[in-house]
Amino acid sequence: MKMGVVWMVMCLSLCLQALLVAQTLEPMPVEPPEEPTGETLVANPLYDNWALFGVGTSVDQTIVTKTDEGEVKVLATLVLKSIDDKQAVVSMTRKVVAANGEVTQPAEEVLIPKRVTQAEADGYLNPPGKVGEGEEVLEVLGKKIKARWVEVKKEDATGSVVTRIWMSAGQGEEDVIPGMLVKMSIKSEGLLAFTTEMSITGVEVKAN
Repeated sequence: MKMGVVWMVMCLSLCLQALLVAQTLEPMPVEPPEEPTGETLVANPLYDNWALFGVGTSVDQTIVTKTDEGEVKVLATLVLKSIDDKQAVVSMTRKVVAANGEVTQPAEEVLIPKRVTQAEADGYLNPPGKVGEGEEVLEVLGKKIKARWVEVKKEDATGSVVTRIWMSAGQGEEDVIPGMLVKMSIKSEGLLAFTTEMSITGVEVKAN
């Protein structure tokens, strides 16, 4: 595997993970966000998800990106560090595993506000470019997990990218995945061809 290709795929995989986080987690402000003037805020589905669990709850994700040149894995772990009546704080660590070695990324903290705008709340199930949606029961770590999925398609002169994301839709601790994200698949065709699959490989729940 050529060194340049390895690093291209590694960067691509990290970018995909960053895009995924951007879709499922709020941005990372230094301070909790202030309520926009004149705009009513509503419950944040992601905060409500983490609020079902105690501090220290963690979820492990494995993201595998494949090209004609080989594959790269991103091993990500999300840990609930704290939660109060304004926000949840989740720590995210990532390790990239490629044919020529491993790279561990510094931990990042993500602030998840308790309340968001209606448009932000709706964005979980109605992202730009949505072409499909549905419900499905997935088996995750030996448990049946009810999930809602959305599919997004983006096309331009270089090709097309189809992304499907499954989000936890259960109502209790026993059938909910911390962080909402249950599964993801990406297929890119055209100038840059690759597939990416994300799965849950571990969950450790702490009492609330």
